[in-house]
Amino acid sequence: MDILNILSLIGFCLSIAIIMLGLIACAIPIIPGHLIIMTGIIINYLLYPGQITPLSWWTWVILSLITIFSFIVDNILTGVGAKKFGGSTKGIIGAVIGLFIGGFFFPFGIILGPFLGALIFEIIWDRKEIKTAVSAGIGATLGNLASMVAKVILGIVLVTYYIIAMAW
Repeated sequence: MDILNILSLIGFCLSIAIIMLGLIACAIPIIPGHLIIMTGIIINYLLYPGQITPLSWWTWVILSLITIFSFIVDNILTGVGAKKFGGSTKGIIGAVIGLFIGGFFFPFGIILGPFLGALIFEIIWDRKEIKTAVSAGIGATLGNLASMVAKVILGIVLVTYYIIAMAW
């Protein structure tokens, strides 16, 4: 095995590792897992332009749209959950801040962060009753969990679509 083949194998393994890291990152709020997946896909494609099927511009558009949609889903679902359970705009802001701070205390912080953020902001800044604030916190937590599930599913769709597009 010559040096070029060894470097090619290392590049392939690196791009696959980046894609897998992106899939894992999809399950963690705030971390842009889909962007990491797209980086791995681009590296993989650039390393093997003649060895794999050329991808059409439609394929790149669809991969990009899936990535953009995942950002939208990630940023909206936590707030939608809080709003559906009676939260105010201030509660949504609290949930997002709580999610960001909770991210430093993985894994419990990603569940408790949005809940506590929405709860505190609803009580202190929006002057809501405890029952309504707790409800908003539960909604923010459920929205956050739904966001994590949606991101993982979209990450799997992104990788699967790329594999199918390469095979065709």
